[in-house]
Amino acid sequence: EPIPTGRATGGTGPARFRERFLQGEQVEAGVRAPILNSWRRCRTLGLSPDQSDLPFREDFEPDDRLVHAAVPVLDRLQSTFSGSQINISVADARGVVLLRRFGQESLVTSLPAIQRVPGFVFAEQFAGTNGIGLALAERKHIHVYGAEHFAERSQSSACTAIPVRDQLSGRIEGVLCFGYPHTDVDPALDGVISRAAGAIEQRLLEEDEARERCLLQGYLD
Repeated sequence: EPIPTGRATGGTGPARFRERFLQGEQVEAGVRAPILNSWRRCRTLGLSPDQSDLPFREDFEPDDRLVHAAVPVLDRLQSTFSGSQINISVADARGVVLLRRFGQESLVTSLPAIQRVPGFVFAEQFAGTNGIGLALAERKHIHVYGAEHFAERSQSSACTAIPVRDQLSGRIEGVLCFGYPHTDVDPALDGVISRAAGAIEQRLLEEDEARERCLLQGYLD
């Protein structure tokens, strides 16, 4: 089994192993198992690491229940990380980004469209190994550092992502993701993102309960 190595020196991830993998060599050690498995899926799907475009869903729903639940939480996170280079996003269960917030206002114009405009799809089968796609594939809290990303465009970035679930059914409703430069890795982000995801889940539950009360009242009336 691939050995868990964590983050490579400098936060860039296993660049040497990624290069060997892309050249068709066998890589059995030095890369974390979830990352290596994702790379293999990307290769099976025929993805290119040089691919820069992603599908865009013009028909995504910008006003659904996940958005309603997430907006206040993301607003607080944006305030918390004001001045930093963090990119905060919420995607649905298909990997379509619904919301974005930024620590620095300048990022709204300086980042490429796929990193600042809602509607792009970051599911693994389209975007390769990335935070949103891997959190959906692994169904758990994950990290992707630098060269662990499959795509060339993300080699200088790091991210941590966590599924957002329906607390009653356990179904994954979406993903909360923090993206940032690989030099800004901070273990404290794990606790922040876990609490934020929990807050979104609680708001989803409260909205469902309120809707059920309205339906019941309508029936009684």
